[in-house]
Amino acid sequence: MRNKTSGKKYEYGAAVKLKDTIGIDLGISRSYSTSQSLHYKIVGTNKKLCGNNDYPSVSGKVMEKRR
Repeated sequence: MRNKTSGKKYEYGAAVKLKDTIGIDLGISRSYSTSQSLHYKIVGTNKKLCGNNDYPSVSGKVMEKRR
């Protein structure tokens, strides 16, 4: 769980440009720099959580990797 206000900033954005095909463009964005509660459940063996710029509890992004 990430519930610390001292964690690294997180930003995410993505878009799909379909205006010429179906007449609309789709997009999503999310960001936080203070408290955010995230819960992870790792199923299976030989897996761990890794952070991209610090320990998982305070990093900007978290991913699951095989050990």
